[in-house]
Amino acid sequence: MTYLLPEEEVKLLQGRHEDLPVGVIAHCVAVADAVRNSEDLPASLSVRATEEACIYMKHPLFAGDVSTLPEVLNSSFCGRFSGRWDDVGSDAGAVWAMVKKVLRERKLSVPEEG
Repeated sequence: MTYLLPEEEVKLLQGRHEDLPVGVIAHCVAVADAVRNSEDLPASLSVRATEEACIYMKHPLFAGDVSTLPEVLNSSFCGRFSGRWDDVGSDAGAVWAMVKKVLRERKLSVPEEG
């Protein structure tokens, strides 16, 4: 399956979620792109998944605060895969490891546990 280029997906989501900082959208898309390009996962993430993360990030509990992004991506992305996010041997655990790796590469703080 082919997906939008990350830049195009950011533009699409930015148009739908104008009140969300573009940086938050770009972080979501970067993680989704890494999952999509992983050869170790049997499934992928749709644009619907990144949109869901954007919707969550606009909720008053998260309010676009980038420090809450790991929690949102854990819920939105890992929950789409089999297994538990805290089991590195499962698909959900592999996705969580990828979420943490990509966010750290992007200089965001990610909790060690959870």
